[in-house]
Amino acid sequence: MIQARILIIDDNVAVLQSLRLVLKGAFCTVVAVSDPQLIPAIIKEENIDVVLLDMNFGKGKMDGQDGLFWLDRIKHRSGLDCPPAVVLITAFGDIGLAVDSLKQGGDDFIQKPWDNADLIRKIAEAAEKRREKRQQANRSIGQQVGKDISQPVDLTDLEREHIRKVMSECGGNMSVAAKALGISRTTLYSKLKRYGLQ
Repeated sequence: MIQARILIIDDNVAVLQSLRLVLKGAFCTVVAVSDPQLIPAIIKEENIDVVLLDMNFGKGKMDGQDGLFWLDRIKHRSGLDCPPAVVLITAFGDIGLAVDSLKQGGDDFIQKPWDNADLIRKIAEAAEKRREKRQQANRSIGQQVGKDISQPVDLTDLEREHIRKVMSECGGNMSVAAKALGISRTTLYSKLKRYGLQ
């Protein structure tokens, strides 16, 4: 079982269920939804490693623009320090679209119908790349907070330091800080209490 959290987004329920069945046998957590509007909340709350993203949503749409829109939201507008990897999937094999998606931050591209082994391999590779990026980011943050980067970085310390820094930058305003962190005010309050930052 691969230790990675996967989010599948596809508006075709049959495809969504097929993908979920294939992937839940290979990965520790698989979340499957048909509405792309749920992406921002899920990737923040569920700590998703890889998003398997359909390129087209809605009947008759075949240009891939929906996929490119959501790819941008995930990679560049999510507010996450290390956004999930994104593997795009489409029934319409367009090399130009594949190149565009990779140029805009996509990690890989799958064409329907897919080969199960190839699908799992590509998602596993994307998850591994994200894990490496997170480790690099943790080392960088570790340097900023004065940690010895040859030792593993404690994620609790990183989160505490990040919240402390954002609260300071926001002048202690919890509403502004919660928005900057991409979490609810209630969640921020709980974290402040847990970390003794009140």
